[in-house]
Amino acid sequence: LIVGSLIPATVVFGRMPHYQGSWTVFFIILVGYLCLKYVKSKNKMFFYAALISAVLGTLCDWPMTYFTLFLLPLFCKNRKTKQGIILILSSTITASLLLFYINLFEPLIRNLLPAIANRSLGNLLTSLTFWPVRWISVLLIRFVLYFNPFFALFSTVYIFYFIKKLKNKKLKDFDLLIFSFFAYSMTYIVLYPEGSFGHPFWMYGFVPFVALAASEIIQKKLLNSKFLLLAIIIFSIVFTLRI
Repeated sequence: LIVGSLIPATVVFGRMPHYQGSWTVFFIILVGYLCLKYVKSKNKMFFYAALISAVLGTLCDWPMTYFTLFLLPLFCKNRKTKQGIILILSSTITASLLLFYINLFEPLIRNLLPAIANRSLGNLLTSLTFWPVRWISVLLIRFVLYFNPFFALFSTVYIFYFIKKLKNKKLKDFDLLIFSFFAYSMTYIVLYPEGSFGHPFWMYGFVPFVALAASEIIQKKLLNSKFLLLAIIIFSIVFTLRI
């Protein structure tokens, strides 16, 4: 919670109630939390709450659909594959019904396909020389600026820890939850290079991953370094206020 509140992206984009992505990220965090509680406690009320939250999140925006897909490893690890598939279907069916409803009033395909093409590889990005290099460079710069250089570094380090744990088959439930947040945010960026290049607020989807991944590294490696932690907190406050 402390790390999340010190991330500039939380302050800049999280206070935009009219921004659709803020509500989507809220429901994604909620679904992830409820699913983690469910597999740990085996209390079905958490699962039912996750289903309702997934439906509401899908009504906000369709990325909830593939986020539920990335939660499947968490369910499989805990021998809850059936519940994981039900969660995916609840979001997928909701998205399908929503598209069908919208299509009753306006031909959806006529507007949907051009919109997808424009957000994927539009003229703004592809007209640039060496656009893949420029696209990645812009995303990296935004990642450092909007997520604090320290937290960006810590979350990157966590990826290597995750890979090491994966190879040694020592992944915990919390690691798989962090993976689902990372996979969701990366998928949204990679699917739409044009959109992510032209809209800085699309980086907001990385907040859950960075907050949890950076917290893991701080807890494991820096928790006993009080003065270093204090320095990072002071820097983070000043850095966030200056964004």
